[in-house]
Amino acid sequence: MALASQSRARTAVHMQRSMTMQRYLATTMRLAAFVVVALATACAPSAQDPGTSKLYEVQKRGRLIVGVTSEIPPFGFIGPDGQMQGFDIDIAKIIAKGLFEGSDNIEFKKTAFAARWTAANSGEIDFGIMVTTIWPDRLARINFTRGYIRSAMSVLSRDDVKVSGIQDFNKPDYTMAILNTPSEYDLMKANLPAMKTLVLASEADMLTAVRTGRAQALLVDAPVAAWRAGSLPNLKNWGIIGPQTQDAIFMRQNDFQWWYYLDAMVGEMRCGSLYEDYKAAYSKWFKVDPPPPSSCLAFKGED
Repeated sequence: MALASQSRARTAVHMQRSMTMQRYLATTMRLAAFVVVALATACAPSAQDPGTSKLYEVQKRGRLIVGVTSEIPPFGFIGPDGQMQGFDIDIAKIIAKGLFEGSDNIEFKKTAFAARWTAANSGEIDFGIMVTTIWPDRLARINFTRGYIRSAMSVLSRDDVKVSGIQDFNKPDYTMAILNTPSEYDLMKANLPAMKTLVLASEADMLTAVRTGRAQALLVDAPVAAWRAGSLPNLKNWGIIGPQTQDAIFMRQNDFQWWYYLDAMVGEMRCGSLYEDYKAAYSKWFKVDPPPPSSCLAFKGED
């Protein structure tokens, strides 16, 4: 009997120790899990404070500061009254109207193309709208909205150049005026490798080079080439070279709220509630209607 009692006592002690160990292990695992979650929370990037966004800054200031070009009609140029005008100017005013219920709460800041990324990322301008094409090599340096107009690069020349098509320019005795951008170098290398290039600072400089004979042609956005050839004498638009592209609004990096607002505004202009305002500006400068809102659909079902 005594042996049986001792055996039961030892069994009870072992069971007690086992339960204590299980509780200890469970507590330790819960503590470890808590530490892991706490460390992950501390190390994870936190959501942006809305007060740090450019959107909050603009609303508090009460007006937009927009980087534009004054050298490229019909997108941005100085009118007879000395004021900025053009398609880009009108698009910026639609955005100002959405923010402040009036298109006059806006300041246009003429910005050099070479300085546009710095001006946006430093906060000198709230955003830029400067006939700026989305190219893959630019995506790591600046943020873009979706495109507000479809585009491409076109070849523009004097109308007395003795060629019958774009490929006739592909000779070492012809020179193409281009801007200092990797995308334009790549286009020339892929499509007109034998042609010389003349790198200039602006579209106005390139146009002057063509008019004076320093270059026989220039690369420029397709809508600009069409407008130039249609409104200025002695110029010929030879059409598109390379892929279709998009011109877009650009703004500083790492500001989700501001990007989202501007991107959504472009979406509403092209596809939604602001389409009539967008259509009025588009038709005013290009003399044709823009693509209808239905063109924004990724899929069109059968009628």
